[in-house]
Amino acid sequence: MLMSYDVIVVGAGVAGSSVSYYLAKAGHKVFLLDKCEFPREKVCGDSITPRGVRILEDMGVVPKLEGRFKETKGVRIYSSKGGCSVTDFPAYKDYPRRGFVAPRIEFDKILRDHAEEAGVYFSGCSFVTNAVVESGRVIGVKYTSDGKDFEETAKFVVCADGASSTFAKKVLNITKDDFRATGIAIRAYYEGVDDIDDYMEIYGEDILLPGVGWIFPQGNGVANVGVGIYLDDLEKNDCSVTEILDRFVNSSIHASKKLKNAKRLNQVVGKKLYMGGIKKAICDGMVLIGDAAGLINPLTGEGMMYALESGKYAAEAIDSALKVNDFSEKSLESYQKNINIFFNRYFSFGTAVVRFAKKPWIVNSSINLIKKSKMLGELNLRYWISIN
Repeated sequence: MLMSYDVIVVGAGVAGSSVSYYLAKAGHKVFLLDKCEFPREKVCGDSITPRGVRILEDMGVVPKLEGRFKETKGVRIYSSKGGCSVTDFPAYKDYPRRGFVAPRIEFDKILRDHAEEAGVYFSGCSFVTNAVVESGRVIGVKYTSDGKDFEETAKFVVCADGASSTFAKKVLNITKDDFRATGIAIRAYYEGVDDIDDYMEIYGEDILLPGVGWIFPQGNGVANVGVGIYLDDLEKNDCSVTEILDRFVNSSIHASKKLKNAKRLNQVVGKKLYMGGIKKAICDGMVLIGDAAGLINPLTGEGMMYALESGKYAAEAIDSALKVNDFSEKSLESYQKNINIFFNRYFSFGTAVVRFAKKPWIVNSSINLIKKSKMLGELNLRYWISIN
């Protein structure tokens, strides 16, 4: 069968735009699809940490962010009795010492446009319904656009269609049980937030545990405010995630002081997070990246840096495979290897630590200890932002 494209990428979010950009820069013909028109809303904390910024520097995107989005220089972690640990992003290897808080409604469009500028063909508002499989190999997609059905073929398909991935379910038979953990996060934007500056703020206060809260500054007193919790913990505690958000905003020791004069700017929105990665994110002719592969840290809920980086790794593997006309699962093993080497240790660490981080006495004692030592503070933060 004649292939119309070298690569079809399903999903034009962070991961999809990253892999599309790198493939186009390598000279390949890329077809990018997404079910939404851009700009579009996305449930997220909006925070990009130094590891993600490093990929954005490599892509040439950072100049488009500077002066437009709030830059951060470190992290504050609060607990009820342990106080507050404040740590700047450390000078470590080649990682930048800054992050950004970039609302996804703007950031994703910047990335997608950047991919188009590199030569990617984007088909807006196209809903992918299924994979095209021939002799066990994924060779294309079926999708609908403007009420019409289409089928497009390629040498490779990249699945970047998020946690509810059509391909993960239909092609690799992946279910929620294939991930290390399932969480749920909700957030809203607030204005008039007091006493916030250039730091990401994480809250492990007693009233929130086993959940966690955050306030990520966007400048001029506006912030992304939210909470996250494991789904099984939510069920065990017989409460709703909106109840936890209400506690955070109105009753927490530290955050409520900052939010007492704040006004919510939009409705509260949420989503499920499938975290910790899956054992196999490749098959003949296809690779899963970003949220579709569960590349979200089970401790922090961070996903953007893994999405960006997985896009780069996938592009490198596909580029090598295209050069030798090998479309098998084996040709993508370098991608799977990079995920295992560079991501899985953080996922394993996060899964182990979160078991203890649900207990107030451990959180309070840990923060009390960390805030007294710059070395411990930086070591802790490096694991939080995955730059060890």
